[in-house]
Amino acid sequence: MSYELAHNIIYSGLAFAEEYGFRPHKDYTSVTRFILEEDTESIEEIDIECGVNGLPAYMTGLYDSEDKRNRITAQLERTAGKGNYIIYDVDSDGDPYYDEFDEEEGDDDDIFDEEDEYDDESSDGPVFLPDDPALIEKLRRVDELTFEEKLLLLPVKETQYEEFSDNEAYLTGVVTHSLVEDLTNGDMVRQYQQEFEQLLSFEISDDFVDHHTLGLSHADQHLTETLGTLFSETVIHLNDHPRLGGKFVKRFAKESNGIPAAFFLELLMLQINRPRKFMDRLQEYAKKYPDYHLIRMMAIIEQVLNKSDEQSIHGYPFGRECFFPGRTNIHTIEFDYFLMLQFLLVSSENNLDKLKGLHLALDELKTKNLNTNLVRTLIIVTQYEYILDHYLDH
Repeated sequence: MSYELAHNIIYSGLAFAEEYGFRPHKDYTSVTRFILEEDTESIEEIDIECGVNGLPAYMTGLYDSEDKRNRITAQLERTAGKGNYIIYDVDSDGDPYYDEFDEEEGDDDDIFDEEDEYDDESSDGPVFLPDDPALIEKLRRVDELTFEEKLLLLPVKETQYEEFSDNEAYLTGVVTHSLVEDLTNGDMVRQYQQEFEQLLSFEISDDFVDHHTLGLSHADQHLTETLGTLFSETVIHLNDHPRLGGKFVKRFAKESNGIPAAFFLELLMLQINRPRKFMDRLQEYAKKYPDYHLIRMMAIIEQVLNKSDEQSIHGYPFGRECFFPGRTNIHTIEFDYFLMLQFLLVSSENNLDKLKGLHLALDELKTKNLNTNLVRTLIIVTQYEYILDHYLDH
């Protein structure tokens, strides 16, 4: 096997696994990544088909615990969707057989149910469930504790939340959820939930692209039909395989002859690969296309992240009519930026009722893309940091 083929097989496999939320094996992170060259355009690109007929597949091992199998299957159920993955199970004789997983729904009131308020649905690994019996018992009884007793359970470290161990992160999520229940007003939470459900109630699709999405006028509908598919493919490739996505960005710019969406895709590419250059270009393109909603949302998000006074920004409080007047169908990337902006605005208010209302609205809307899962995790982190700041002495 040539080095080029091995290189492409490994990097294609990594990108394919990442699409469904799985991290590289420890052998890769400890050894292989130091042997392989960086995945750049200097290496010939070979198209490698991953999965089984394009579907992610999991072959269980004879020594895989039931907990491990359930974690991996739950991750596939969430990221690939029911019926869009394959399980090759291994029986006691070591013979694999084809099995499509069909999990029965559990008790919604169980604190460890998949639909619980805290669920590690981030893109960097399977759902974690603790294997420490003492910890499990402690968390099952957490709602019986006083507020002060719950505070004592929270891990407090001079480190970032994402550096917590799996047990610490799970403990933090469950305890934070229970503390937030104590601190929030149910009526206000429900009111905010209804407002966010109305705000976010779009038909969302990876495939739906209209002239608004591309920054075109209705008169250019013929361009929309030609470029819509290419736009969607470019967004997907930028997220899944940045090197290939960069080639699609160049192709889109060439075929679209410089429409606003081409500059947005360029910014998306720079944000992933060259963040310093991204900021310069963002300022340039935001001035060039002040009314193009995707670049505008991107610019507002950066302003909010840089602690600007969002109330002084034109368009505040940035409702759906600000970016999507008269629209009910939007592309996934449009929803992603709109949702992230709403989260940042809510988190800046330090309003636990509103944060919980947003979280419940996302659960009710049942959106399944990775950005929505990221926002759910960020809500938990924001609630945790709020409790640390207001109720714990450092």
